[in-house]
Amino acid sequence: MSDLDWVLRKLLPGPESFSNEAWARRLEEFEGRAILFAGIRLPPGYFGARVIVTEGTEATDGTLYPAAEYILYEERLPPVHQEHIKTHELAHMALGHPTLVASPEELAQILADQQLATRFPNLCCRASSPNHSDESYLAVDGAAERLTRIIYQRALLAKQQQRVRRHSSHQDLDRELRRLGLD
Repeated sequence: MSDLDWVLRKLLPGPESFSNEAWARRLEEFEGRAILFAGIRLPPGYFGARVIVTEGTEATDGTLYPAAEYILYEERLPPVHQEHIKTHELAHMALGHPTLVASPEELAQILADQQLATRFPNLCCRASSPNHSDESYLAVDGAAERLTRIIYQRALLAKQQQRVRRHSSHQDLDRELRRLGLD
């Protein structure tokens, strides 16, 4: 069984009730650490990232950052794109792809300085980048995107099946025949 198949069978909530929040809760149980989402401003062309903070401590500005895996996404994008980025980053996590491990202080710096996030080559997802042209990066990102698309296909199919069950053409036909007095 491939990693993709294993994730689809073991780590995803059912397609009829899929949401990024539900998937994050499921992954929290598996990973043993909290997963938090944070919208931030990233430079043009950058969309999302993951950062693991291994120790829960206070940054010098007094902000408490718990030990968690943070999924960062570009906050100025349309909500549907933000959700896609969250799913893509959760896919990286579920597939066991490596990411940046940072101290709470480093995370605070990344959140405060949008340009700083781009200085970590393994952190940010960019639409196209000369730094990420190597085969291994493309394979890892391709696997996460494949999983993301499969998840959305399954969720869409489940919604369509629910609609069909509620509004079957047989029911519509029966109702029309009754209306015409032909039942």
